[in-house]
Order: sequence, then C-alpha cells, then structure tokens
Amino acid sequence: MQQLQAARDERVEAAIAHWAPRFTSQGVDMNDFRAVTGSLERWDDWLPAWVDNGDLHAELAREAEEAGRTLTAGEAWVRAALSYHFAKFVWMVDMSRYEDAQDRAIAAIGEAHRLLDPSAERIEIPLDGFTMAGNLRKPPGVAKPPLVLLLAGLDSTKEEFFHWEQVFLGRGLATFSFDGPGQGETGLHSHIYPNYERAVRLIESRKYPLERLHTHTLPLTDAERAIRLLARQEPGEDAIHIALVP
Repeated sequence: MQQLQAARDERVEAAIAHWAPRFTSQGVDMNDFRAVTGSLERWDDWLPAWVDNGDLHAELAREAEEAGRTLTAGEAWVRAALSYHFAKFVWMVDMSRYEDAQDRAIAAIGEAHRLLDPSAERIEIPLDGFTMAGNLRKPPGVAKPPLVLLLAGLDSTKEEFFHWEQVFLGRGLATFSFDGPGQGETGLHSHIYPNYERAVRLIESRKYPLERLHTHTLPLTDAERAIRLLARQEPGEDAIHIALVP
C-alpha cells in the first residue's frame, strides 16, 4: 500500500484525502469510494474509473426494473448519477469525455425521477443566448408549498442534490435545483456570472412554472435554520423562498 501511495499522482492523493466526506454526504457509498479510488494512480484515470462505477449502478438499475423492483432501480439510478457527476466535476483532461459523463449524469437522474418522483419537472430557462436547466420537485399532497432554491457552487450541479432535495420534500417544501451560468450542463455553453442574481431574478419573474419567490440566501450549513424560517418558527421573518449556497 505504501508503494502504491508513493506512485500516485498528487492530484489523486489530494482528491482521496479531501473528497470522501463530500462524496458520501451526497449519497456515494463509502464502499464505492474505496473501491474506485483504492487502485487509482493517475489523475487521467479518475473519470474513466468513476464512469465505470456509474455504468455498474446503471446496469443494476436496469436489472432491478426488469424484475419489478422499481424502488431499488430508482435508488441505483441516483448512485449512477452521482458517480457520473463526480467523475467529471473538476476533471478537465478531455472535454469530450467530460461532456459524455455530464450527459450520463443528466440521463441517470432523469431515470431516478421517473421511478422515484414522477412529478419532477425539468425546466429550461433562456438567458443571454444559452439555456439554464433545472429540476423542480414538489412534496406530495401540498397544494402550494414554499419553494427552496438550491444553487450549485463552482463544482456542484443539480444532479448532486437528490438527497438534499429529499430533506426539504419530506418537510413539505418544494425544491428547484438548477445549473446557473457557468455551472453543470449550463456551463458547457456559458461562463460564471459575477452578477449571478440575474439568473435568480429570471426564476422569480413568473415567466416559468415556479411560484413567485422572496429570497433568503444562506450557506448550506444553515439548512436547519432554512427549515425553521420556512416553518415560520422565527419571529419577524416571512420566508417563501430560501437559497442555500454551498
């Protein structure tokens, strides 16, 4: 093992040392993380290894659905989407393979929604000649739920947020996870905006099938406070929409 670590690319070493909590908190099984990264030596091999892991879970999903186990299949598609996302999320070695992994992640989360949350909607919003894409999900049995806008960071995408969305959906709150300028699939055709609020204002403008929002912006670590705000548990606050920023 010491000999393998000595031979590893320093970027692989840094990824393994720093990213395990990030991956597992978003739903990657720790056994997958160890299995995929355990024998990696070169950064060039990072994306192919994680795509292979995604393909494994995608195949498990297909087999489960064929056997009528739709819950198992949907959960496997979520794992596949996460594997494809984390394959490419900061990997810029070959952009054609990057885009292929992005496409696989989008397709996989779409399959997960089909099986686990058929009411989920993909919404596309034009801005400055490109299109921003997002996923709207609503809690069952709530006619007009408050909505939480989940904003991705520099290396996050909407495909990473399935389990975070569940936290809010389980409490009667709708979620809209979207790739803004320079992020995720939108980033293939745009760059990061310093005036990112333009993207948020489009969502607030009623041009798209979302409730009109009043925005609170909080760090992702304040998710519990966001829930208290939306539950009207903090005096003097009238929150309808809260943006959580990683």
